[in-house]
Amino acid sequence: EAERHAQAEREKALTLQHQEDMKRAQEERDRMQQEKERAMAEKHATELRLREEQARRQKEHEEEMKRAQKERDRIQQEKERAVAEKHANELRLLEEQARKQREHEEDMKRAQEERDRMQQEKERAMAEKHANELRLREEQARKQREHQQELKRVQDEKERLQAENHKREMRRIQAEKEEELQRLEEAHRMQEELRALQEQIRSEEERKKMEELARKTEEEARERVEKEIYLREEAERNLQEGIPPVKYPTGEEFQVMRKKLGYQEGYLHVAITGCSGCGKSSLINALRGLKNSNSPKGGIAKTGTSETTTEIKRYNDPDPSRQWLAWYDVPGAGTVNFRNWQYFNDQGLYIFNAIIVIAGDRFTQTDVELLFHCLRFDIPAFVVRSKSDQHIGNLMEDDDGDSDDEDDSEEKERDRLLEAFERYIADTRNNFRALLHQVGLPQQKVYIVCKNALRSVVKYSKTADIIDEVGLIRDLTEVAKDK
Repeated sequence: EAERHAQAEREKALTLQHQEDMKRAQEERDRMQQEKERAMAEKHATELRLREEQARRQKEHEEEMKRAQKERDRIQQEKERAVAEKHANELRLLEEQARKQREHEEDMKRAQEERDRMQQEKERAMAEKHANELRLREEQARKQREHQQELKRVQDEKERLQAENHKREMRRIQAEKEEELQRLEEAHRMQEELRALQEQIRSEEERKKMEELARKTEEEARERVEKEIYLREEAERNLQEGIPPVKYPTGEEFQVMRKKLGYQEGYLHVAITGCSGCGKSSLINALRGLKNSNSPKGGIAKTGTSETTTEIKRYNDPDPSRQWLAWYDVPGAGTVNFRNWQYFNDQGLYIFNAIIVIAGDRFTQTDVELLFHCLRFDIPAFVVRSKSDQHIGNLMEDDDGDSDDEDDSEEKERDRLLEAFERYIADTRNNFRALLHQVGLPQQKVYIVCKNALRSVVKYSKTADIIDEVGLIRDLTEVAKDK
């Protein structure tokens, strides 16, 4: 009886255990179903965002094409207006030439009439004088009078012949002028026909260029659509695997970002970037030889303990010998406003000639991603550990001990400073070397600086301790020579 009772108890316990296992299995299935539904919902939301982004880009492209067409129409109108103005100027010039020609002919005619009148008056005076002489000498001899009359008749005939020759010459000159005017009109007509033919040829060439441009635009649009489809599929796969997307800017985006950030040929464009609060603005002031309280013509970068830079700002170098340098203060990465995987492309860092990545209290994942992007775009990167004087002071405070001997306090203070100085440099270089090895990046130098020493180097004064400040300036100058 006891064995049967024990057997019943065991069966009852097994039944309860089985029920609990079934209940836990059901709860696990429900949880997995909920996770699967949540993953499907997130995937659907991601697809919707990608489609909306694609639609927005397509709309922006269409608006850009419309603006380009309007600009071409405006240029064509201005060109036609310039041609019309040129034609009007040429007509006015021809009319002015014709008017001057008519005035010249009228002046010649008036001059000839004046000469004829003077000649007639002279002849009349001579005739009167001759008549007076004849009257005075009438009594001298009849032969002499006849002889004088014959001479006068010969003279009249000669003058008549001269007048006829002069009239024939004037008619010939007038005919030549009319022929020259006809030739000018014919040349003007031929010039107009040539201009019309050239305009027709230009219109035909413009039509062919527009057709070629439309064909290329269509091909580029098709390539962009295919590339966007591929990138979207790759982005979906990466999102499913938890990998943030990597986006390469198009040539149009590259040119737009250059224009937005004021890129100029002949300048070395250097971006100062890093995590928020790592001392970017203070470093950019020191690289320009300025204190945070200075107010030069080029302006100072605003500094503070919180995130003071919310957009990229350009600062020219106040030194006349380094006006080819353009410094850019970039907003801090790794904040709510700027995510790590979006930061490099959204800020347009791919257009710069060199990038300075500032590491603050420690090297972070943000610094590593920035170095990866610089390597991907083949941009020289300079890793700078800033605020070195503060870090060395913190190490001294941590290692500081009480000393009863006041005579040795100054010597011990120097020893502690030297020890903290050497340990800070060794730890920084070793940690950075190990980090690069861990993430698979090529080894490079880390520049350990402080703003006061860097400002002293830039201003050519040797009043502060120097670690890597001279090397940083020298290597930046070498990059400028290469670029």
